[in-house]
Amino acid sequence: MIDGVEYAGQTMVVALGITEDGTKRILGLRQGATENAAVCVALLEELQARGLDTSRPTLLVLDGSKALHAAARRVWGDRAVIQRCQVHKRRNIKAHRAEK
Repeated sequence: MIDGVEYAGQTMVVALGITEDGTKRILGLRQGATENAAVCVALLEELQARGLDTSRPTLLVLDGSKALHAAARRVWGDRAVIQRCQVHKRRNIKAHRAEK
């Protein structure tokens, strides 16, 4: 899972891995002014340099960020299996539906 989180006026892009037994592990994070492509690519390339295997298909759960999507495609190529985060999707739908 990869997402940008606002903290103290900055955006922290965080990569969270989930093991087969459901244990969550922070894989890395990168600070930036926004969740932009340069920050996202830098984070993913750093993880790759540290040994994250990008040669196999990998499920990546992302919000609707075009920058994250592009970064995942750049690092994993066609092996990036991208799933839209359902929590983010629900929030987006609720924000755009008409009030009663």
